[in-house]
Amino acid sequence: MSRYPKHLARKVADATSEYLSSVAPLLRKRLSGLRTLAGHSVRAAAPVVAGARSRFPRFSGAVETAAPRAGLAAVLLVAVLVVVFMANFASTGSSDNPSGASAVIGGQRDTEDQSSRDQERGTKAEQPAEKKPAKPMKAKSGWAAPSTAEVSDTYGPRGWREGEMHWGMDFAADKGDKIYAPFSGTVIMAQRYGGYGNCVVIKHAGGVQTLYGHFSKLKVEPGEKVKTGDLLGKAGSTGDSTGPHLHFEVTVHGEYTDPAKFLKKKGVNF
Repeated sequence: MSRYPKHLARKVADATSEYLSSVAPLLRKRLSGLRTLAGHSVRAAAPVVAGARSRFPRFSGAVETAAPRAGLAAVLLVAVLVVVFMANFASTGSSDNPSGASAVIGGQRDTEDQSSRDQERGTKAEQPAEKKPAKPMKAKSGWAAPSTAEVSDTYGPRGWREGEMHWGMDFAADKGDKIYAPFSGTVIMAQRYGGYGNCVVIKHAGGVQTLYGHFSKLKVEPGEKVKTGDLLGKAGSTGDSTGPHLHFEVTVHGEYTDPAKFLKKKGVNF
């Protein structure tokens, strides 16, 4: 016997047992009431039966002859009423609290119906969100983004700070997120630095320098050689910051440039 039929059989047995245990007390109560009513009826009818037997002996004889048949008919009628009562009780209980095999089969049918409807509409169940890569992807140029987080602010004047110039781009990194070197170079600063908070500056070839601000922890030291993908530290909110993020700047021969445009020219997607 396969696993599902066994499971279904257990469900049916449990449902039957639960149903009988719930019906039995009520059935006993109803039968007890019927017995009491029958006893009262017999005692009340005894004087009438005795009087009728003395006044109408021929009729009473016919009644006594037909009594066994009437009794059998009464028993059958009671049995039918009990069956109808139990069927009605079962249907009421199942509609209020579906359980056992009916719930299992009904649930399976609902799932199959939903699947059919989805196929007809050409829709599919929602897929889980794609997991972010552990490290930024390296472009053919050898450059990469310093973080896997989404960009939260861009290079240029900030309207929300009365036109104050934002000399870099921000990545919405959470506190503790890892920040990586985007290209090989030499660390020339790794310390607390004014509004940048915990700050790292890397000198690259071709007069290019990159700056990273607001670290919670630094993992490099001045003079250290790094290459693309090396860990620089962990994101935070130190210095002039309203929340955890990475501030990233690029200068070429001492002139600020838009980091997003610079990276895109290097073939970096972020």
